[in-house]
Amino acid sequence: MTIEAIYTEALALPAEQRAKLAGQLLNSLHTEPMPDAPPPGVPVPGRCKGMLMIHSEDDEHLKDFTEYMP
Repeated sequence: MTIEAIYTEALALPAEQRAKLAGQLLNSLHTEPMPDAPPPGVPVPGRCKGMLMIHSEDDEHLKDFTEYMP
């Protein structure tokens, strides 16, 4: 059964049964972080590996800012 089919059947239920089903679903969700996962906001080395690609080393565009750089 697909999620869409479950959703359609749930909408067909009376309001009382829908509320009960929603409560059961909320209770079944796992909301605590996994034990081996770092807490939110803690950087993890290598997480962004491969996201940046340097096509060529080019400092020519910095020449205009040399007076501002120490």
